[in-house]
Amino acid sequence: DHKGTIWSEWIYSIRRSTGTWAVALGRKVCENTVVGIQCQTANGLPWKSTGETVHCHRQLGVYCRTREQQKSGVNCSDYRFRFLCSSDPKHRTLNVAK
Repeated sequence: DHKGTIWSEWIYSIRRSTGTWAVALGRKVCENTVVGIQCQTANGLPWKSTGETVHCHRQLGVYCRTREQQKSGVNCSDYRFRFLCSSDPKHRTLNVAK
């Protein structure tokens, strides 16, 4: 139940030599407070299903570092995420660090 919330658009990862990165500050994407995040592979599979070491961070996004992978030479998959934003203007995003 996500009453009083709205999903942002999907933000897709960018492939770099260091891994795949899809990051954005929640306060730049949501007009109000970020209350959740949904991370997936770029083709819609659960992010935990790849077997890769992946970080899905509620205030930042999703990223996969090549150096953290168990098998050397394994490239990170492509990922995407979206923020669940509060639609209540009383929950304006302040400089929240958690």
